[in-house]
Amino acid sequence: MVAFNDKARLDVESQKAEVVHFRHLAKAIRGHRDVVIPTETVNLVVERLQSANIKDAKARQEHIQGIREVKRQLEALVCPRCGGELKRRKGQRGEFYGCSNYPRCRFTRSV
Repeated sequence: MVAFNDKARLDVESQKAEVVHFRHLAKAIRGHRDVVIPTETVNLVVERLQSANIKDAKARQEHIQGIREVKRQLEALVCPRCGGELKRRKGQRGEFYGCSNYPRCRFTRSV
C-alpha cells in the first residue's frame, strides 16, 4: 500500500500495490486484516521513511522537478541515465525498452 499527500494528483496504476491519498489511508488499512509484516519491521520502515522525508521546501521542489523530468524522458523514449534512445526489445521475460547504448548503459524499462 502506498499513500500520498492529499494534494498529490495520482496518475499511477498498480496491480501490485494499493495507491491511495492520505485521507483514504485509514479506510484502506482497515480493509486488510492479515498480519504479514512483524511489528519490528514496520517500525523500522516508518523510521526510515520519516528520516528520508524532505522537509526543506526548495529541496522538495527540486526533487519533484527531477521526478517530472525523468517521467518526460521516459515518455519521450529517452534514457534518463545517459540520454540514449530507448528501443523496444524482446527478452526471455517479454518485451521491454532498453537503452541504445547497451552494454555501456544497461537502463531498461517495462513496456
